[in-house]
Amino acid sequence: MAFTSLIPSPANVADASQLANGALCAPSDQKFGEERGAADPDKGIATYVGGDMYVGKNPSTGVDAEGNITLSSSNAPDGSYAAEAEGLTVINGKLAMNPIKSSLWNDAATESNQNVNGGGFRLGVAGFGTQFRPADGETVLAVANNASASHITSMPTRNNGVESSVAAWNKRAFLDVLSSSKNYKAKVNGTIAKWNARADDMASLVHYRKDWRVDNNISSGSGVDALAGITVETGKAASEYSEYIASMSSSLNGEANGAVSVSTAPSGDYWRHKYNNAGKNWRHTGDVWRYGLRLLVAAVVAEAPYDKIVTGRWWD
Repeated sequence: MAFTSLIPSPANVADASQLANGALCAPSDQKFGEERGAADPDKGIATYVGGDMYVGKNPSTGVDAEGNITLSSSNAPDGSYAAEAEGLTVINGKLAMNPIKSSLWNDAATESNQNVNGGGFRLGVAGFGTQFRPADGETVLAVANNASASHITSMPTRNNGVESSVAAWNKRAFLDVLSSSKNYKAKVNGTIAKWNARADDMASLVHYRKDWRVDNNISSGSGVDALAGITVETGKAASEYSEYIASMSSSLNGEANGAVSVSTAPSGDYWRHKYNNAGKNWRHTGDVWRYGLRLLVAAVVAEAPYDKIVTGRWWD
């Protein structure tokens, strides 16, 4: 189960329990992109994954009847062109990543010399995102590695047989472009695997993109409570989020859906209008002869300019 806010602003969404039945939503203006400052940070969970998170797709091989899977250096997730996850990402299970491209569009050397620029999947900030992000120094990734939530039964991946909670194949993940730009943090219950694309000890997840190994900004190891201290503005702790989302889903499921009717389009002409009807209209016809006549007129009108461009003469 994964839940990603349509606009990463759960901190600005009112908790339904605080509103009376029939209460109106009070709209407010929000700045995004370069216009948004760091003084109004995102205090919510931008992406919540109730099970395992894949940057890519879980492979079809190595899956048993219950949907459990073994990942390894030779059985990797399918690759993905996803490059960034803006805001706080909370994962109840494990994290398996196989990014194809780097999020750093101007790092030409990243593709050919990965240990120089070390780009990959970026967490916390998106280069062309809304810039609605956690405050500097906050946690942007929490991997709980709860056995009951994970279907990845084994993921040693170059750890000399030691199981891992976070692993990366083609590209790895990082939190900050510059060593002290945002000072973002990550918490992982379990081991962070060595990066599968290399034969050395470079880690699959690092703080600064050029880091070789995990530093003090990333807490990892057996027994790390990755969800501790993460409470969103609704008052819900991250450890309660599965139940919170399940409760919301149950409430929404109880709402009656509107009726949908299907019929055959009219045989004559009909119009489609742009949402604001600002002079943008389209005419559709079911008359084959009229449709053919329109195509003929369009061909005749376009013939002369086409001949002029191709042959230099108005008529060929």
